Amino acid sequence: MGTVRLTDSYEERFGFQARGCFYCRYKSEPLLVAAAAAVTVVLWAVVYNIIVAPQVSALLYIAALFMDSAVFFCVGMGAVRVILGGKKFLYEADNSEIRIYMEKGKDKILTDTLYYVDIEGVSYRKMLPHRGEYVTVTAKYRKYKYQCVYRCAKNMRSPEQFPFHILKERKGYAAETDNHTDL
Repeated sequence: MGTVRLTDSYEERFGFQARGCFYCRYKSEPLLVAAAAAVTVVLWAVVYNIIVAPQVSALLYIAALFMDSAVFFCVGMGAVRVILGGKKFLYEADNSEIRIYMEKGKDKILTDTLYYVDIEGVSYRKMLPHRGEYVTVTAKYRKYKYQCVYRCAKNMRSPEQFPFHILKERKGYAAETDNHTDL
């Protein structure tokens, strides 16, 4: 997670390189959370009617009800936790561009290529329950929008955990390089 950045001596010899991963919200996140909750409640009701309700003893009834509720609460919360964890994206940055890939199983699918020369700005806006940032990358020809999710402790959260700070840093280097080649 985060940016893996190679040392300055490596950069002088081979050029800038960084790679890592970050997580974004699923587009259908509210629907997925509602579906996970509904499936959990339906399964709980089925198991309740099959196992818990037929119990003759009051003690067995309470024990079965507790176990049924505890198991399905854990299953439901686990599903919600996975959904809220977000979709994994990978990135690779070099001297001229940053490539963003979506991880799909063992494959990675190229979703965006951002050239430092084209970047006009990067803005961050906090998500309401502070679990991430809305990131808008403005390029010459298009706006890229990401809903990035933090996956760490609250006191360690900052926009530098996402790769978009590289765009701000490298934008200046790209402008300097273009000016030197024109001379």
